[in-house]
Amino acid sequence: MIDIENIIFTVINDAIKEKYGAGTVTLSSEDLPVKATFPYVYITEADNYTKYETLDSSMRENHANVMYEVKVYTHNDGKRELAKAIFRLISDTFLRKGFLRKTTLKSTYNDGAIFCVLGRFEAVVSEKNITTWR
Repeated sequence: MIDIENIIFTVINDAIKEKYGAGTVTLSSEDLPVKATFPYVYITEADNYTKYETLDSSMRENHANVMYEVKVYTHNDGKRELAKAIFRLISDTFLRKGFLRKTTLKSTYNDGAIFCVLGRFEAVVSEKNITTWR
């Protein structure tokens, strides 16, 4: 199995730290816990399967179709703008790596106290790097 989840997590974390500073945005592979610190970003590899067309004669996996799900949670004044700005940064980072954004949804929780932007990003990646294969 081609596994680039740690690489993606690091790339997104570095982009957030560069823009917002270390410790200002919480990034986790755990969906919103009860005692979250906001803004909170959840990222996970939601799907990973072999690209059949690129298997070699020994059935070695050369490429995988991957999908990452991202949720940006914010609260308090300016929550919509902040969530959208953080999401835009993450989306641009994925796009620069050759991913395509397939979904963007916005919602609120706790009677509107928490705002969330959810996105899903897909690509075909190789074992050697996260550059997409086309």
